Formats: sequence, structure tokens, C-alpha cells
Amino acid sequence: MNELEKYFRQNNKRLIHKWVHYFDIYDTHFNRFRNKEIVILEIGVAQGGSLQMWKEYFGEKAKIYGIDIDPGAKKCRRIILKFL
Repeated sequence: MNELEKYFRQNNKRLIHKWVHYFDIYDTHFNRFRNKEIVILEIGVAQGGSLQMWKEYFGEKAKIYGIDIDPGAKKCRRIILKFL
């Protein structure tokens, strides 16, 4: 089990909607970007749980942006750098 899946399974923060079989794929392709200055845009932030997960996974150097058509998603703006 990789660190993303561990975070998902142990998560007690905001709700995260992810298909479990994607975690190995995410880790394979995204691991090389950890602890680097990168910019991430998540489309569809819902409850904001995956924004927290990505921030934890990629580290403090990552800038995490989120966009959602639901005005209620603005409650996530404390976790993300900028709400678009």
C-alpha cells in the first residue's frame, strides 16, 4: 500500500472520493514530483478532501488550486491557495 492509499484509508478530515485502484497509478506517475515546486489544479473539489491529500502527498512546495461549479465548494478555500 503506497502513501496515498494509506492517507485515504486513515483519513479523518474532509471527505475524499477516489477509486482505490487508482492510488498505485497516481503514485507511479506523480511520485517524481513530490517535494518539488509544482502547481496542481483539481477540477471538482467537492468536500476538499483530495485537496488536503494532494497537499500532504506533494509537500509544502506545491501550490494547490481547485475549481468547482458548486458555490458550496468555497468552504474549501482555507485548504487551497486560491479558489477559482
